[in-house]
Amino acid sequence: MPDALGSRPFVDAALPALDAPICWLPETGAAGIDALSHRPAIGKTADLVLGEMLCIRHILLRGDGVEFVQVRTTDRFVTLRLRGRRAARGPVGLTLLVAGLSEARTAASVLTSLAGLANLELRWPKRTRRQFLMRDALIALDGHAIGASYREIAVAIVGRTEAKAAWDSPSRALKERIRRALSAGQRFRDGGYRRLIS
Repeated sequence: MPDALGSRPFVDAALPALDAPICWLPETGAAGIDALSHRPAIGKTADLVLGEMLCIRHILLRGDGVEFVQVRTTDRFVTLRLRGRRAARGPVGLTLLVAGLSEARTAASVLTSLAGLANLELRWPKRTRRQFLMRDALIALDGHAIGASYREIAVAIVGRTEAKAAWDSPSRALKERIRRALSAGQRFRDGGYRRLIS
């Protein structure tokens, strides 16, 4: 159920993996910059108006009040770590924070990326069959590792409705897909991943 601000704290378990709005932790290695956010003075232009940025992918609010705004396209990804006024509640001005001269070059690179992203539309390439197979394989491997049944893994991949229909039908197509996905995931885990990084 959404809260008063319209956010949904939990992903609907009935959604298939591609449709579920899963967010990874914001500290997972994306380029980022810290800033103090404040309401712009009257007559001043806001630095950040989320409704005008087409590349906003996620906004996360951590327990200590830090707001993470993830801006990305297919090939670029920047995280703004904001302390102060929430950008999700309205336009904000930004005071950028750079932790010493040693961080200045990195900060300049992040800001250049962010400036380029501000006016781009969100674009995602069409997924290939190989990408779908890899996704299914990793979901099946994770599910198997925690003791999920083939049917439970199918629910995670295609959704509850489609999985139930497939299990109730005489067709074994989805069951075979899950079996093949798990087998591919185990091969990937046992060394097949090296082909991706060599």
